[in-house]
Amino acid sequence: MASSARGVRPQTSLASRAFDAANYLLLALLAVLTLGPFVYLTIGSLTEANQYRAVGVTLNPAHWSLNSYIVLLGASSRIYQSLKVTLFITVVGTLLSLIVTSGLAYGLSKKDVPGRNFFIIAILFTMLFSGGLVPFYLIVKSLALINSVWSLILPVLVNAWYMLIIMKFYEMLPAEVEDAARIDGCSELSLFWRIALPLSKPVLSEVTPVNSLAEGEQLASAVERTRGFYMLAENYRFINDVELIKRLADDGRFGRIRFAEGEYLHDCRDLALNSDGTPTWRGLRDRRGGLYCTHSLMPLLYITGDRILTVSCLEAEGGIGGTVMLMRSVAGSLFKVRLDTVSPRPHNMAYYAVQGETGAYESWRGLGDEAKVWLGDAHEPSRCRADAGEVIAQWHPLRELAPAYIPDRFAAPEVARTSGHFGADYWMLTAFARALLNGEPSPIDVYRALDCCVPGIVAIESRGLGGAPLPVPSFCQTRGDALAAQNQRPTTSVGRGS
Repeated sequence: MASSARGVRPQTSLASRAFDAANYLLLALLAVLTLGPFVYLTIGSLTEANQYRAVGVTLNPAHWSLNSYIVLLGASSRIYQSLKVTLFITVVGTLLSLIVTSGLAYGLSKKDVPGRNFFIIAILFTMLFSGGLVPFYLIVKSLALINSVWSLILPVLVNAWYMLIIMKFYEMLPAEVEDAARIDGCSELSLFWRIALPLSKPVLSEVTPVNSLAEGEQLASAVERTRGFYMLAENYRFINDVELIKRLADDGRFGRIRFAEGEYLHDCRDLALNSDGTPTWRGLRDRRGGLYCTHSLMPLLYITGDRILTVSCLEAEGGIGGTVMLMRSVAGSLFKVRLDTVSPRPHNMAYYAVQGETGAYESWRGLGDEAKVWLGDAHEPSRCRADAGEVIAQWHPLRELAPAYIPDRFAAPEVARTSGHFGADYWMLTAFARALLNGEPSPIDVYRALDCCVPGIVAIESRGLGGAPLPVPSFCQTRGDALAAQNQRPTTSVGRGS
């Protein structure tokens, strides 16, 4: 197996360690102080009532008593009624909110609905402005919901943010599916209930999953709360060569990977504007500046099992030449990602390179080039000077290793070789379907989706600061901490598409 990756611990001075120790001591004292109110309440609740009224709370009361808890948990306690109300709101409120929000989203996803734009703008307005407490009370009163549990459910039945997300998902459903259902006699209500709603349970996300750190937090929270199935359709992670390099890395053929590189060079200037002159998503400057880095970064994260810790981003003057992002990973490796969608040049949308302690790989560049590899355990020795008659390190075709490492790719049907994006679309959709049908984990779950998207968001800020290195937050801190502490790659394939 591959050697374990180790994080790099920087050397610190005596003054720095003393400062850290003082910080830890101060934070420990503050933590102890925060326990004071809890200790006070606990002792007070266990103190006999007469003593409590006479002397208040002491650390060692003369008379202890459980009467407070008997009153709280007794048969006549109102806490049980409160728990019933909470349970009712949670179960019934969530179910009704899901049905109403999904139904509204489905209706507004149809572009021929009269007044569609008005209703969408009205819903967006509620996300920005709130009437306040008094108007809310007047609405509840006018609906005769005072002192009713329904006052906690009906006024907040529709979540505007979730409605917009679900609406966008319904807009992506193939029209052919709905047409076929109508031919079979489905009404609009039946089509929503039997076709659209079941299809909305798993989410296959395309393009960049989020545009800001706040949206990343919302997406992760939504998946956690609903326990829904989420997969990012990053198809480049499923390219045959990427899978081959992943398996070589897992087999230890590269040793510890110290450096990885990815490039997405694609002249998209003719796709940057709509017919009315407004920018498409490709034409937004932030998309050029780093946000659309997933095609380059996700395969590298998949191969290494690593996560980005810091990112620094610089952009060529005028945009021609693109942006370069230098990243430090949790395991201490260096990643380089170049993104350029505006420079006039031939396309090269899937260039990758890996440098390990005992092996190296570079993909094709063009003009008849092919993917190549050098492995220290199978090929010539690597050094500067060769002895007489000796051949030192040479590149070897990567395809020579394919039959031994990815035989399943050779046994796949013809469509796997002819599908889009170098055949990756077939394997991505197959992985999505297999995970759903077999109840397997998502091949690219929400946390890994954010792992490959968030560095691009942070890179935009770094670019504005002249390339200053900035930390990249983890939305699954437990996994990030485990990776740093254990200094090893996760064993689960995780990971996003165009």
